[in-house]
Amino acid sequence: MRSLRTPEFRNIRNQITVSMKLIKYRWPTNFSRFSCLIINTPHRDLSILLSLQIVTRISMGAACSSESHNATVNGSIPNTSTQHELEVIYFDAKGRAEPTRLVFAVGGIPFKDTRVSYQEFGTLVASGALPLETLPVLKLDGKIVSVQSMAMLRFAAEVAHLQVQPQDILFSEEILSTTLDMRCFGEVWFNASDDDKKRHAKEIVDTGFLHYAKHMESLLATSRATSKKGHSGPFIAQSMTFVDLFVFSTVEAVKGIVGTVGATLPLNEVPLLAALLDAVAELPAVKSSK
Repeated sequence: MRSLRTPEFRNIRNQITVSMKLIKYRWPTNFSRFSCLIINTPHRDLSILLSLQIVTRISMGAACSSESHNATVNGSIPNTSTQHELEVIYFDAKGRAEPTRLVFAVGGIPFKDTRVSYQEFGTLVASGALPLETLPVLKLDGKIVSVQSMAMLRFAAEVAHLQVQPQDILFSEEILSTTLDMRCFGEVWFNASDDDKKRHAKEIVDTGFLHYAKHMESLLATSRATSKKGHSGPFIAQSMTFVDLFVFSTVEAVKGIVGTVGATLPLNEVPLLAALLDAVAELPAVKSSK
């Protein structure tokens, strides 16, 4: 068991703190039970791991009470946006905030889309307003409740009823994790010199994109083949979830990178993935976001 003194576990602890705040807001009747379970775990490292399991299960809708679960299925959970103000703060770009923006937009959840300049970002950092000195951040009623893009994305999915159902978790999480690996292309490219940017873009077209896309293609094919409901639609599961929107947003960003060298992604080699991307692109809320 690794020590809590490592940066990795400190980061995990910070994520849990933010996630539990969201849980307390989203499922107040369950919060006391979960927090007591964590506090009473004798070993602190095990407490960390238990917290991660609880946060993950709740974010996927698998740890809700039967009352909350039935409300989710029946669509009777009150629209949080009518009671609270949601605000996403990021640069005037798509980047890491775009998946959350898309989930809110597709789910019909009103939110304040605040876009700041780099100068304004510097002012925010200097003022100590950003806990990790990064963007995006999610505010609830004027208070920061998340500084991690994936945490706010999953929260948005719950609010917008675009969460993954338990039977689809494995395939969806595998595709989500693979897409996160693909997102590293953008980080490497963004921080590279002009000459290296061109080289990285060409490498993405030649080998990098398909390295991940073919694995996603295989997962999409397997998902359809093993579905008990005869799933044949364009999305990862029977109906669209936040993962589809995350995949779309990431691939769009990669398209922008390879476009700088006049190239396109070889989507013809991954037809199921291409169909998913096309289906998301046709959604009215996605069209209006471009």
